[in-house]
Amino acid sequence: MPRFGLGNMLIVWARAVLFAELNGLPVLSPNWSEVRIGPWLRNERTKRYYANLFITQDYYSRFRYYLQKSIRKENKFYNPLFSQVEELYLDEGKKYTRIIFNRIPSWNDYFQDLKEHQPFIKNCLIGMVRPSLLAHIYQQPSPCIGIHIRMGDYREPKPGDDFAIQRTTRTPILWFARVLQSVRDIAGYNLTATIFSDGYPHELQDILKLPNVSLSNNKCALNDLITLSRSQLIIASSHSSFSAWASYLGQCPTIWYLERFNLYEPIFLEPLQDKIFEGGYDPEVSQPPEILKQNIKQIVESTN
Repeated sequence: MPRFGLGNMLIVWARAVLFAELNGLPVLSPNWSEVRIGPWLRNERTKRYYANLFITQDYYSRFRYYLQKSIRKENKFYNPLFSQVEELYLDEGKKYTRIIFNRIPSWNDYFQDLKEHQPFIKNCLIGMVRPSLLAHIYQQPSPCIGIHIRMGDYREPKPGDDFAIQRTTRTPILWFARVLQSVRDIAGYNLTATIFSDGYPHELQDILKLPNVSLSNNKCALNDLITLSRSQLIIASSHSSFSAWASYLGQCPTIWYLERFNLYEPIFLEPLQDKIFEGGYDPEVSQPPEILKQNIKQIVESTN
């Protein structure tokens, strides 16, 4: 697993699980238990520890693997391309083969190879969540508008920053507020909004002070991720794999910061793009796209 947050760990996991499914192979039990010092040093709200979130009985035993590794030779392949699955030939002279996924895809197309397999990946993810946590998640109401505001190790933008390129720069809080107000203007009233963030309330006051806006009190990143994915509309943090995963899992209207979306491939497949808005939008720059207005009106109809 990469030494990053939950979103980037999940992307490596998902590619391994899909590759195994396509080739009829077992998957070694993922290691979610690594402790990260950075979140403690930065005093982040969430500490990025995920070992207690998942069950692993459906995976190949890590103990059994290490036992075999000690007595058998091993043939290794790293990050094979999905387009070359049939060209992967195993060395018959070895006792067994291990195919290792540890690379994060380019942000230009983060869900490459996974887009058409969204139902399978979602079912696998939900299926390995601890039942007690999953029950707690589904006891909570689905958010109307889910807003993900990434703070943590991201920094405030500085004058002259090229926000579209600098991935560790925070999406401006005031942009979230502008977009929320625009969505509400289209709806004709103040739709409820839930903020999901690793930031503290005092850092989010510019949007928390708006009416019908609340902050998720969950301290579990996976809880927030799945709950955010159940939103009827997502306002996303740029360059955030967490936002991207919520959009991918939820397949719901998703609004990105304008410069971000101009650089990357869509998360949704083309047939879905004709029905559900996924794109960059800033009320200060342009009028809301027609498909977004239609999606918001559908939300209004479903909540009345």
